[in-house]
Amino acid sequence: FSKGYGADAVIILASTNSNQPIELAAEIARERAKIVVPGMVKLDLPRKIFYEKELQFVISRSTGPGIYDYIYEEKGVDYPISYVRWTEKRNMQEFLELVGKGKVKLDDLITHRFNIEEAEKAYQMIIGKSLEKYIGVLLNYNEDKSLSEKIDLKKDVSAKMGGVAEKSKINIGMIGAGLFAKTTLLPLFKKYPFVNLCGIATASGSSSRHAGEKFGFDYCTSKYENLLDDKKIDCIVISTRHNLHAKLVIDSLKKGKDIFVEKPLALTCDELKEIIKVWKKNKGRLMVGFNRRFSPFSVKAKEWLGEGCSPMVINCRVNAGFVPKDSWVQDLGEGGGRIIGEVCHFIDLIQYFTGSLPVKVFAETISGEKGKYLNEDNLVINMKMKDGSVAAITYVANGDKSFPRERIEIFGGGKVCVIDDFKLMTFICSGKKKGMKKFGINRGYYNEFEVFFSAVKDGKTIPVDFEEYVFTTLATFGIMESIRTGVPVNIDENKLSLFGGENI
Repeated sequence: FSKGYGADAVIILASTNSNQPIELAAEIARERAKIVVPGMVKLDLPRKIFYEKELQFVISRSTGPGIYDYIYEEKGVDYPISYVRWTEKRNMQEFLELVGKGKVKLDDLITHRFNIEEAEKAYQMIIGKSLEKYIGVLLNYNEDKSLSEKIDLKKDVSAKMGGVAEKSKINIGMIGAGLFAKTTLLPLFKKYPFVNLCGIATASGSSSRHAGEKFGFDYCTSKYENLLDDKKIDCIVISTRHNLHAKLVIDSLKKGKDIFVEKPLALTCDELKEIIKVWKKNKGRLMVGFNRRFSPFSVKAKEWLGEGCSPMVINCRVNAGFVPKDSWVQDLGEGGGRIIGEVCHFIDLIQYFTGSLPVKVFAETISGEKGKYLNEDNLVINMKMKDGSVAAITYVANGDKSFPRERIEIFGGGKVCVIDDFKLMTFICSGKKKGMKKFGINRGYYNEFEVFFSAVKDGKTIPVDFEEYVFTTLATFGIMESIRTGVPVNIDENKLSLFGGENI
């Protein structure tokens, strides 16, 4: 076949724990040939033959260049054809064209067809102990049966609502139903007697329906726009992955909805700038999920500290715990990383205690790591506030999980206040000590939503100024910049640069 030279390239598409495919590929390849492995095989490379033939070894990322690239997959920005001829998109286009022209025939690969109603039977054949052989299994949808993008979960919803919102209740629409929403937020919402769970939207219709039925929503949908267009809904709760927050906030503001969005508010300066622009025009009630300022411990600490404690010195220590590099939280395009996605909590808390905004940040990470911990997971942040206060945030992922997670120390005006993991607090003034203790950890989730829902119900303003949310977000961007540059970052200058000197 190769006239005695050996193959120019060998592609291994096998799936086995054996090392035989890679050994065979090396034997049949010519000198300086290329061996490409898209399959799942054992990869103990036989060094002798690889060395003697100077073979090239390549692991292929399935569908082609572009996969796992946020700009490519989420933003749709294709690579220039002069630099990358075959991207994931162009591979698929060519494949479909070949199928359409009959040059690639799939009939022999399709061994089974099932109607969608028999999907469970199909899966049982694949994952069960069936002896029946299969290659390609197709699920057929009934094209005549339209799939609804909105499903009423309560038969009496129309009669109950009468087409208008109940005056004694507020009606909420929720976008996103991930683990945090299902384990923390939705169980809380059932505790507010004046809240009606109206509609829930997720990208997956099945997850939307499951959460909707479990927590008693009136309807579920796979299109969040249905919630924004629903005049019965008073406010929108956004609990999606972080990269969707800004767009959903902007769309909700434009529809005149009151909004609660889980932190962070935005992942980029462009997103933040657009939010500010739309907020200025609409002035809707907007709350970001910085819950710790609403903890009974934080509220009592501020009361005990009283007036005249400024400037303060504040120290926040966070034993955050390890999160793997492949987690969506660590993906800068999807989760924003842990500084933008979690350290923001403590910047907001420092603003709450000082009653002031950050003006300068400086951050340094640990070094000498060997891949186990991300640099941005282990750092010390110094922050200067407008009132002259200074604060330090020590955020670590390389500690022990059994150690308490958070400790806040506040010094000012001859007083000291220490909050230990939001279940114990000590206050010292004039040599006298008093404390506060709760049986469990209370980080303020319940109080946070009580404030938000009450503001929506009674038409009151949100007790957190919008400018604070902007500066918290800018401070996280400043921390990231400081890590990159190794110098302090002036937040006021960032604001002026971002907004052209305008007041927020």
